[in-house]
Amino acid sequence: MKIIGIAGSLRSGAYVRRLLEASGHELPASAGFGIWEGLEEVPPFGDGPLPGPVEELCRALSAADGVLIAAPAYSVLPPQLRHALDWASRRGGAVLVDKPVGVVTACLRPYEAIWTQIELRRVLGVAGAVVHGVDLPVSPAAGRFDEAGRIADPELRDRLRPVLRHLCAPQGATVPPSATRTVPAPAPGSAAVLSPASVRLPAPAARTVPAPGSAPIPSPASVRLPAPAAPQVLARTQAG
Repeated sequence: MKIIGIAGSLRSGAYVRRLLEASGHELPASAGFGIWEGLEEVPPFGDGPLPGPVEELCRALSAADGVLIAAPAYSVLPPQLRHALDWASRRGGAVLVDKPVGVVTACLRPYEAIWTQIELRRVLGVAGAVVHGVDLPVSPAAGRFDEAGRIADPELRDRLRPVLRHLCAPQGATVPPSATRTVPAPAPGSAAVLSPASVRLPAPAARTVPAPGSAPIPSPASVRLPAPAAPQVLARTQAG
């Protein structure tokens, strides 16, 4: 099995790159793993023949059994990563159709990368990929990696492994329920960010409309108006 990795940051020392490399160490020994280094050369999406770097990207994706993407927690996808995914989902292409893709987003705090996860799932879903993802709170100063570049925190490894099991599962195989991702409850006083799909507004109250004939309409003869008040005649006093 061959897994190709794509780092959403171009800097060699970026913690997104370190997270991708560390995630590769957690793959099964039977899985070959390599990071694709051509992201910086991919141009913006356009019409016409495929540029050389895009052809290289498509060949790499086609030859892989699965794809592992690591991305930072930005409000928008990094431009180079977005260009690559746009080309991979180009109409008529099939490099990602039914291909398992693992998405790992690096963030400083839990739930911070939820919007990056949502956008990546949307773009990859358009390309036909089968997406599994998890957000991991990692940073260079947090001591999350050991000297060998592996993930040092056992809790983070436990959260990552279900995604890797989905990524390496044979096509059509069923991953045990224990491999599904669980999100811990936020600590008291913390504010968890909710995705738009998870917010449900109450249904508007139904208006009660009387059935035809149930509300009698009074006839003109049955309506009695109050009698007009008698005019008051003021007595004229004679001036003395």
